[in-house]
Amino acid sequence: LTWNAVQWAFTTTQPYYHPLPRLSHLLDYQVWGTNAMGHHATSVVLHGLNAALVFGFLWTLLGAPALLTTSERLTVALGVAVVFAIHPLQVESVAWISARSQLLCTLFGIGSVWAYVADARRWVVWVLFAAALLSKPTAVSLLFAMLAMDYFPLGRYDRLGWGRLLREKAVLIGLVVAASVATMFTESQVGGLMAPLEALRPAQRVFLAVQS
Repeated sequence: LTWNAVQWAFTTTQPYYHPLPRLSHLLDYQVWGTNAMGHHATSVVLHGLNAALVFGFLWTLLGAPALLTTSERLTVALGVAVVFAIHPLQVESVAWISARSQLLCTLFGIGSVWAYVADARRWVVWVLFAAALLSKPTAVSLLFAMLAMDYFPLGRYDRLGWGRLLREKAVLIGLVVAASVATMFTESQVGGLMAPLEALRPAQRVFLAVQS
């Protein structure tokens, strides 16, 4: 974990830009060396934190419309958290040590939407959202999740309208645009996941999108 290593983490763009997972691997190596058990233990702890965050987020979100009793909120939040904790798509990221980007993106992403639902200070939401983007570009979808929650169950759309909701998210929109452009640029380079237009016809791209 040297300054040169930190520079490498923040300047390397392949296969996409995700400096925070690289930093976590550097820290793991500093502590555990090549002992795979230690690296795996870090992933297990992160996964446990993510499951707890899912519970806390849902507990707060389900309390917004006041449609559920306390026991119903607890049952739903705990049930979803348990399913999240044992779901193969989530467990795979724990078993596959190099999938640290998914774990960190989930950690900061759920933290960001929980802070948003809990009406925390905006800079807290922004910092957590940026950290999620620096872990994995797919965090751009969180912006649309926030807008969906504004409609229901938070009901903020009825009070504020879409115009104000979008204006208050100007910083988040800017982060999403920057992350999207950066990802498209890096993935279009040699070795990236984006194929040139002449390699795949438009119809093929549509079919691939549907398949995905």
